[in-house]
Order: sequence, then C-alpha cells, then structure tokens
Amino acid sequence: FMCPFIQKKHNPEVGSRYADAVMEGDGKVVGFVSYSTQTKFVQLLAVSSQCYSQGYGAELLSYAERQIKLGGGDVVKLCITPKNDKAAAFYRRQGYCSSDTLFIKKI
Repeated sequence: FMCPFIQKKHNPEVGSRYADAVMEGDGKVVGFVSYSTQTKFVQLLAVSSQCYSQGYGAELLSYAERQIKLGGGDVVKLCITPKNDKAAAFYRRQGYCSSDTLFIKKI
C-alpha cells in the first residue's frame, strides 16, 4: 500500500502543523489519517466501511507513526471514543497500550 497524496496544513488556532495522508485503492479513496509530528498525536484515522479488514487502517497508522518518528518522536498517542471496542482491539493489535480511551505506543 502507498499513500499517494499527502497534504500538509497549518491550523493557526493551536499553532501546530498537521499532516493528512489519504490512501487510494482501485482509484477510490479508501481512508485517511491526520496526525501531528509536533504533538506526536494521531488526530483521526478513518477507513471506508467497505474496506475494513483489508490492511488499509494498519498501513495508514504505520505511515503516521513513521512520519512522527522521522519528526523526532519516540511515542505516538491517540484517543478513541468510549466503549469503541472494535477500535480498541484494532489499536491493541497494532501494539498500543491503553488507559481507558488514551492509547500510547513507543516507536
């Protein structure tokens, strides 16, 4: 899998730089990840429901982790909505540890 389109944008309200990576498969957008190399935080990871369990989410997350590491990070943080057991299981499979809705992974 490749992330063919990456757009960096600046959010003046928080003074951080965010990057979005959009993944395409068969000419269609299948998912995206939004992350900050400054805060070491994955803001949002989304994959089209038709594309679940095909490795897109893991690849997008891995891409964000690599970018955060290249930016000097040694840990990645993210939050999920409470009682989202499917997301919690996904992030644990990717090596994250959790405390309620906060997930952390050393990279």
